[in-house]
Amino acid sequence: MAQVETVGKTGNGQLVYGLRVSPDVARPQHDHQLHVLLVGALRGDEPLGCELLLRFARHLVTGDTRSARLLHAFLKMNLIIWCF
Repeated sequence: MAQVETVGKTGNGQLVYGLRVSPDVARPQHDHQLHVLLVGALRGDEPLGCELLLRFARHLVTGDTRSARLLHAFLKMNLIIWCF
């Protein structure tokens, strides 16, 4: 349900990683599938955004039943969480 993937390279050629959250991460991505990129901590001195996104991903992956509608909506898309 979650997998770390390479999402690109920096200007210096270093790999950039993101966390893909999808019902089946082994399944290829499809063009008709909604793709959503959530970005946290654009500046190094603001780590809270990344922490919140990782907690959100954990919430989706563990399937908290109190938010079943939210979980169901996100499982229909290809969600990439990108933290610097």
